[in-house]
Amino acid sequence: MSDIGLIGSYTPDGGVGLSSYRVDGADGTVERLDGATERDPSFLALHPSGEFLVVVNEVDDGALTTYAVDPGTGELSRIDRAATGEAGPCHVAVDATGSYAVAAHYVGGSVTVHPLAGDGSVGDPTDVIRHEGSSVHPERQTDPHPHSATFGPGDEFVYVPDLGTDRVHAYAFDAADGTLRPASTTGVDLHDEAGPRHAAVHPDGEVVYVLNELDATLAAFELDEEGRLSRTATVEGVPGGAPEGTTAADVHVHPSGDWLYASNRGHDSITRFDLRDDVRRPSRASVTPTGGEWPRNFALSPDGDRLFALNQRSDSIVPFAVSGSDGELTRDGEPVAVDSPVCLQFL
Repeated sequence: MSDIGLIGSYTPDGGVGLSSYRVDGADGTVERLDGATERDPSFLALHPSGEFLVVVNEVDDGALTTYAVDPGTGELSRIDRAATGEAGPCHVAVDATGSYAVAAHYVGGSVTVHPLAGDGSVGDPTDVIRHEGSSVHPERQTDPHPHSATFGPGDEFVYVPDLGTDRVHAYAFDAADGTLRPASTTGVDLHDEAGPRHAAVHPDGEVVYVLNELDATLAAFELDEEGRLSRTATVEGVPGGAPEGTTAADVHVHPSGDWLYASNRGHDSITRFDLRDDVRRPSRASVTPTGGEWPRNFALSPDGDRLFALNQRSDSIVPFAVSGSDGELTRDGEPVAVDSPVCLQFL
């Protein structure tokens, strides 16, 4: 059995930014299928129908672009594009009904909501939220920098880690008109110079994990029925703390719910956290080199048997086997050459 993998890449020199690949489920080999010229498609989200893809164009005149993906051949066909009206969108999430996409803008300091139609067309924003504030880092935290948007269980709430303000904002999502409003609690503050970046929800729906970019730590938060976040743990991603030049990037929970993985740029590694004793209190279990430089993102295969590290600065994707007994990572296959890979999603 094989899967279709969709890869977004930075395109400083123009050219192909979006590619499709066939990933063999038996041995993890990767074969390129198709490519599309696209400007800096730095994050991708699949529509729940599986029929099309939503792409952020991380440029000054930010946009969302949609593509149809042929599930048999991997052929990519552009459907539509809409300006976000905000600068530098770096992340997009789609609600479970496929009716709306929420985009986080690192440069613009804002969050936008866009309607999606069943045919893949995307509309102008139905809501725009602009963050305010700053934190203590003299270079990275002088302004707000929303870095991602993650739907909570049932899509009632959207959580937005803001690297610039050391805060995770919580919004109630109104699916009737595509708007965000402050939840009963408006969010939670993290420690100074944490730099919250990406979030992941445990499969049981009771815990949200937030990866902090600036100090490469992982924070765990228990969720209540009102969407409130209560911190239960903060764990270092790298033993002894993040060395200078290390910034954490991406976080995913294994489909089993037993392990969580996070990537560390500069340190060029993937940290495995064990969740089996207590999902609210992750414990760092191992740190594995990614076999390349600057792993901005990574992805687990749909069955959880493999992990693919996207090494942006060494232009490579490195495959790993995931142990079914303890979640340990082992290099499994040759690196795949891809220019500046920054996001991988499986169809």
